[in-house]
Amino acid sequence: MAISRTSLVQILPRLESCAAFLCLIVAHLECPLMVPLPYSPICRRVTHSNKIVRSKSLRVCPGGGKNETIALMRRVLITGATSGLGREMALQLARQGCRLALTGRRADRLAAVAAEARAAGGDPLPLAGSVSDPADVRRHYAEIREKWGGLDWAILNAGVGDSKNALEFSAENYRWTFATNVFGAANWLEAVLPGMVAAGSGVVAGISSLAGMRGLPNSGSYCASKAALTAMLESTRIDLRGTGVSVVTVCPGFVKSELTDRNDPRKMLFLMETPAGVRCILDGIAQRRPFVHFPWPLSPVMAHIAPVVPCWLWDLAVSPFGRYRKKPYAEPGGARGH
Repeated sequence: MAISRTSLVQILPRLESCAAFLCLIVAHLECPLMVPLPYSPICRRVTHSNKIVRSKSLRVCPGGGKNETIALMRRVLITGATSGLGREMALQLARQGCRLALTGRRADRLAAVAAEARAAGGDPLPLAGSVSDPADVRRHYAEIREKWGGLDWAILNAGVGDSKNALEFSAENYRWTFATNVFGAANWLEAVLPGMVAAGSGVVAGISSLAGMRGLPNSGSYCASKAALTAMLESTRIDLRGTGVSVVTVCPGFVKSELTDRNDPRKMLFLMETPAGVRCILDGIAQRRPFVHFPWPLSPVMAHIAPVVPCWLWDLAVSPFGRYRKKPYAEPGGARGH
């Protein structure tokens, strides 16, 4: 039986919707067929831009091309280093012998992380202050330039999150979230890019989130801020083509942190331990991948399928998550959860 062009036009969107719906069901149920090998602290299956790899340790990539060695005494900035992903990145890079500029609002916790990094073999420079304050950022970068002459990597990790339903909509909540998640990153981009471009080398990595791919219940300000951060990083990456400076956008799913500790564990699909998540991030930065996302299989669903799912189907799929309200959260030190 012949199928007319009109019939195909009507059928194909329905087939696409059905395929997307099946993927979302699998993600909801954490289908055993799609779950990778059991998690261990050493090995977890993850994805970087559609490529499934095994992340056992930081991948050191000597040679040319886009790969980059995590070299002894490399100069690295990590914002929001007092806890969560920021603290773990500091410790893992310290073991590689890196020089670390660590920022955070909580001076006592920042000093503790710096002490841990020093004991692990790194050379930390703790810089207490707020990424949302341009004066603090300028002061911190001036200290970095005076001490080290510049940066090789800038990891823009500082972030906050809050939970509000649209029935209690607050513009102030959006301003508070964007001040750190978007403008905090913008302040550091403004500071570090001229030096990196002049040197013709460097990597800027922004820690965004899979939550920025589509709107999620009770997470309007967080999702919006991560969507803005992702777009800002991508535009910056395009503009810097040919300068020798790479921009890496990192979109994790759920990684254990102070922020995720307040969530209902039943609704955090494929939750990763912090060390494993950080290994994925640093491996992607070392390879200068433009887009790093994990864990599998949540990341391909959120990064590639969710953006094309019809609105009615997306609303139906994610609405149940809104029944589990989160506790209020305000993390002044930049702890990370996705």
